Amino acid sequence: MRLRSFDRDGGLEFCSTDLRCGARRLYNGRPAIVQPSEIEAIRAFLEQAANHPLSVGEEVEILSGALKKVSGVIQKMGRNRLRLYIEQIGITVTVDLSEVAPVKRIK
Repeated sequence: MRLRSFDRDGGLEFCSTDLRCGARRLYNGRPAIVQPSEIEAIRAFLEQAANHPLSVGEEVEILSGALKKVSGVIQKMGRNRLRLYIEQIGITVTVDLSEVAPVKRIK
């Protein structure tokens, strides 16, 4: 299904026709159609990211292994792994996302 409206600013435009959602972007001066399945994948990713309990700069505690009960600050997040800076011993480590929990501080 092609979308009927045009994007005059060269940006991304969302529109709905026949109760289906779509988007279009101009690419090399011509409309490029973004498929509904691609839009759903983007929406699912954004929803998952919004519900993610951790973020860069947050302090977490390691739950298992040699550094169990040591806390560190998240420097970088991957899909399943985190890079933490552990200030107490001045090192950076990589851990599985499932092996950490947020540190809850009393304010």
